[in-house]
Amino acid sequence: MSYSKKTSGGEASRSKHFTFHLLLFDLIMSQFTFSSSAIENISDVTDGKVTITFNGGRDYTYGVQDVEQFVSQLSSVIAQQQSVGRFVNNAIKSEQLVAA
Repeated sequence: MSYSKKTSGGEASRSKHFTFHLLLFDLIMSQFTFSSSAIENISDVTDGKVTITFNGGRDYTYGVQDVEQFVSQLSSVIAQQQSVGRFVNNAIKSEQLVAA
C-alpha cells in the first residue's frame, strides 16, 4: 500500500517561498564579498530585512520591501566595483531601506 500526502496550494506555495528564501540567502552569502571604508558586512537579507554592519562593529537592521531588487542592485554595485557605502547611504535616503 502506498501513501502520498496531498498538499493544498497554500502548503505548496509556502514550501516554494521557503525554498526561494534559502536559495536567495545562499546566493547572497556567496556573492557579497567587497571592500568598503564604511561597510564591514551585509547579512541576513531575508524576510524583508537586511542587517548592515558598519565599520566599527555597529549593526543596524533595516526593512526592505523588495529584497530581490535590493540584492540585484547591490550585486551590480559590487560587480562594477562601485562604492557599497554610497549605495547603502542612497538606499537609506530613498527609503529603499527603512530602520526596522
